[in-house]
This record gives sequence, structure tokens and C-alpha cells, in this order.
Amino acid sequence: MTKKKRFITNSIIFTISNFSSKILIFFLLPVYTRYLTPSELGEGDILILVLGLISPILTLAVTEGVLRFSMSKNNNTNAVFTYGILVIFAGFFLLIILSPIFFLFEMFSKYIWLLILIFLFTSLNMYMNQFLRGVNKIKLIGVVGIISTLVFISSTLIFIVILNYGVFGYLLAFISMNFVSFLILAIFGKVHRYFSIKSLTKSEVHDVNKFNLPLIPSKISFNLINSSGRYVTIIILGASFTGILSAAFRIPAVLTAIYAIINQAMLLSTIDEFETEGKFGFFEKLYVHLDEILFLSAIFIGSTIKIYGSFFFYGEYFEAYKIVPFLLAATYFGSLHGSLTSFYTALKNTKYLAYTAVAGMIIAIILNILFIYMFGIVGIGLANVLVYFLMWLLLYTKADLKLKSVKNTEKMIFKCIILVLSILLVNVLDGLMYYVSCFLIIVITVVFVKNEIAFLFKSIISVIKDKIIKT
Repeated sequence: MTKKKRFITNSIIFTISNFSSKILIFFLLPVYTRYLTPSELGEGDILILVLGLISPILTLAVTEGVLRFSMSKNNNTNAVFTYGILVIFAGFFLLIILSPIFFLFEMFSKYIWLLILIFLFTSLNMYMNQFLRGVNKIKLIGVVGIISTLVFISSTLIFIVILNYGVFGYLLAFISMNFVSFLILAIFGKVHRYFSIKSLTKSEVHDVNKFNLPLIPSKISFNLINSSGRYVTIIILGASFTGILSAAFRIPAVLTAIYAIINQAMLLSTIDEFETEGKFGFFEKLYVHLDEILFLSAIFIGSTIKIYGSFFFYGEYFEAYKIVPFLLAATYFGSLHGSLTSFYTALKNTKYLAYTAVAGMIIAIILNILFIYMFGIVGIGLANVLVYFLMWLLLYTKADLKLKSVKNTEKMIFKCIILVLSILLVNVLDGLMYYVSCFLIIVITVVFVKNEIAFLFKSIISVIKDKIIKT
């Protein structure tokens, strides 16, 4: 199978898995805004975010590096898998030992045992998922993605809508999804075959830790970049405003899904190309196409938010629509930054990723505090845009030394102008002027990226034809 067809095939599988999960979870937003108060949604979101903040420390970031090492020809797959599982369970028991600390905080004391279970099953699910990608069990990942989505949706409806469990039900839905997903991956992925204490060697553990440990500050920094705005909001404005912000953050889930689909296949292709050929030509082509597709999606979803926003944001949540265009622009730059991390991951250069992440974290905290006083809750959106733009720029300028074809300054300036116009469109215009301007900005964007749209459809049709001929 050619690199292009392998990439498109993997993309189709990830599309079935990720897009269905992200889109269906995206459509749960009306459930949250109707059955949870802004304070409840804000509280539930903060609990999950704090757990995500401490997880890289407890797991030594093994879920981040396992894909790279499971694909490498120079590493013992059994040793890599076994070490990661042992670290996760060590982190689980450490969290239980440290749990009395959380009882000091009222928000955590009510849900501590649920949070411990979420940590365990989420870590195992993520680890199995990444490992099985590395050993090329892609189809299983796709099937499990759909099943876990259905479990999450049904759990949410049962615990929040029918039983009215509030935050408790919100957390139970996370446990159900990750437990079922982990269980299926473990059984049908036959991961027990890879577990072997005897396979562990000092050199393997050293290599894995050398790669993973710089990712800990990187992962923590990314979590703080994503969540610092909500921490600042709950401290300064209160839990209800955090809930409104949390609702707004769910709209870019569509853009995140598009990125996740392409980037997961891109990461596999990039590592595979570097392992076999020692170059990045295919990655450069993919990056350019990803850029254009994400840009079109960000403009379309952000510009039309006033049209469909009332379906997702009920009552007190409605003001969230003002923040959405900012968050979509931030997600666009964040996705481009994320795709460039595939390049650095293939090179095993995680130190530079850590440096840029820490720099982004510091800037994010400063800007969030400054802008929330200056602009209120909308300031969090503006801070996100600036932070992700700067982080992307740091990776982009350094990567350009090896990736010559990805640089196009004129195009990026044009995109930045269109993104600013889409933000102003939503926050300044109303009535007929809004609808006319919305139509014009979308048309201009479609014309701008028409070649990438044509490429996408041709590539998918080519792979589908190839599959039909083979069957």
C-alpha cells in the first residue's frame, strides 16, 4: 500500500471512530445546558481538568510515548507495553495514598473515589489505544471508538436526564465510557500477549523515560494552557461563568475532531516515513492540506454561530456564543501546532516541545488574568488565540529549517485577517448585515481553499475505488 493510500485508509477508519464520537458528544451540549446549571457544568469540568493536570505526573507520561516506541523497530514491544502498565498501576495506588489531601477541598471531597476510578480507566484506555495503534490494530480502534461513544451518550442520558444525578452523573458517564473501551481493547487486542515482566531491561526503561519525562512538563503545560482560563474564571467570576465558558469550549469539538482524524493518521505516516526513508516529504504535503481544511472549518463554524447557537445554548448559557469564534481561531492554531509535534515526535526531539509548552503556559496564565479583568469572560477567548498562535509560531519557525515547503507567509497573513473578521462579524454585526457578511466571508474562504477540497474528495474516492476493486 502506498503512503498516500495508507494515510487515507487510516483517516477513514479514524473518521468513523473519532468523528462519530466527537460529533455525537458535541450534540450532547443541549443536554448539558438544559439539565445542568452553569455552576454544575463548571464544577464537573474543573474536576476533570484537575485530574488531567496531575495524570502526566502519576503516569510519567507513558500514554504519550507508547505509540512512538511500539512502532520503532529498535525497541522491544513487550518491554514497552509492560513498563507502561506497571507505571499506570503504580500511579493509581499513589493517588489512593494521596487521596486524603483532596478531602481538604469541598469540591473534590464529594467525588474523590469517582475521580480515582476515572484516572485508572482513562489512563488504561488511552494507553491501550495508543499501543494498539502502534502495533497496527487500527480497525479495532475504529470499532471501539464507536462503541465507547454510544456508551458515553447512553450513560449521560441515563445518569443526567433520567436519574438527574447532576455532577455525579456527569462523572459516572466518563467512568462508563473509559471502562468499556479499555475492556474491549484489552480483550480483543489480546494485549496479555505483550505483558512480560521478564522482557524489561534497564536500557529499554531508560530509553522510554528519556523520551517520556520531558513530555511531563509539556503535557502539564498544555493542560494549563487549555484550562487556566477556566481556573481563572472560577476564582475571579465564579462557577456559573466557568460553566458558560465550558459550554463554549464544546463547540470547537467539531474542529478538534477533524484535526484528530487527520493528525492521528498523519502521525502514523510521519513516523513510518521517517523510520523507513529518513525524510518528511509526505508530511509536508499533508500539513499544507490540513492547514486549509482546518481553516475552512474554523471560518464556517465560527461565522455561523449566531444561526445555530440558540439550539446549543439555553437560558443563561446563551452568552457563550460570543466566545466561540475566538476559541475556534485558537483551536485552528492549536491544531497546526499539534500537527507539527508529529514532526518533532518522529525525530524524538521532545525537549523542544517541552520548552515551547512551558513558555505557552506562562504566557497563558498571565494573559488570562490580565484579559479577564479587561474584557470579562470574552478575554479568555482572546488569550487562547494569542497563546496558540505564539506556540504554533515557535514550532513553525524552527521546523522550517527542515520543512521548506510548509512556509507561505502571505497566505498566513490573509488567514489571520479572515479570522479576525469572523470574530468581529459575530460580536459586532446583527440582522441583515450579519447574514450578508457571513455569506461573503464563507464564499471567500471556499474559493481560497478550493484546491484542498478537491484533493480531499479525490483522495477518498480513490481509496474507496481501490477497496471496491480488491473486494
